[in-house]
This record gives sequence, C-alpha cells and structure tokens, in this order.
Amino acid sequence: MTSPTPTTTSQHTLVNGNRRIVWVETLADPAHPKLSEIAAGKDLSCDIVKGNVDVGMQESDTNDESPLCQTANGKSITAANYQATFTTFRLYTPEGLPAEDDPVVLLGDQPHGYILDFQGKPVLTSSVKAGDPVAVYGGQLDYPRPNAAEGKFKSDWTVVPSGEVFPNATVAA
Repeated sequence: MTSPTPTTTSQHTLVNGNRRIVWVETLADPAHPKLSEIAAGKDLSCDIVKGNVDVGMQESDTNDESPLCQTANGKSITAANYQATFTTFRLYTPEGLPAEDDPVVLLGDQPHGYILDFQGKPVLTSSVKAGDPVAVYGGQLDYPRPNAAEGKFKSDWTVVPSGEVFPNATVAA
C-alpha cells in the first residue's frame, strides 16, 4: 500500500500561536467585519489560557417528526448551535489592584458583542487583513467568575449566544 500523494501545498497548522480571539462590541455587518471594527475590539489572544477555550460550532438541533406516508425516518436541521467559553489570566498592579489592561476591566459589565475567531495565522507575527476568513459568534458576555482552581488570578467567561453566527465570514476593508 502506498501513501496518498498530497494534492495541495498547504501545511497542517496547530493551534499553538495560530489562533486569534477578538471581542468586538459593534459590527455593522457580522458576516463581513471591517478592519476598523476589529481594531476597535479587544484582542484576547494573549489573555486566554490555552487549554481553557471552547469557541465554535456545536451539534445542530434536529427535528425527527415525519408523516405516516414516509417509509424511512429522517431528521432535518432546525437550528445551529455554538458555544463560547474561555478562561483569562487576571492582570494586577504591584499594589494588588486590577490593572487597566486586565480583561475584566477592559470587557466591562456584560456587553453584547461578538467573538471573532481567526485560525491558521501566527498571532505574534501576522496581522488581520481584508479577505481573511473569520468565524463570528454573537452574544452577551456574562459576568466573569473567579476560576475555581486559581481564584482571583484567572477568570472564567461565558458568551450567552444571541443566535448570530457566521462561521464562514470574511474580513472587509
């Protein structure tokens, strides 16, 4: 048996350093977020704990009701589901107060907004450009909770879904 021959020159990428998560409160067109809107958001890529992020599509709801005349059962998709939970590091001043760039301070008090999830480009050495693919998930940011294991040094976050989901969005100029 021979190994398959690759049909493209693309490389496999690992999530390590190749995932950018940005929180943006306002998007005129969530299917095509503008570079200026993204720049006004908060890039959380270096604040989120690598092993504690779950942002993305989940299994869709289905309906399996069928009429008596059908000879086989089937299901149809009724609603797409997505989830956004993550843990951030907390940032403090030498005096022990939350720093001005602490995620809890920057993200404020339960704003509605969007998680923008960019994957496949090195975060530290590349920038977002028009035409880049991005997944956009709308929702309301719930109050941060102290992380059970790390107390005040980490915060757990949940985005309560608003039903706005654009898994195949592209960045606009």
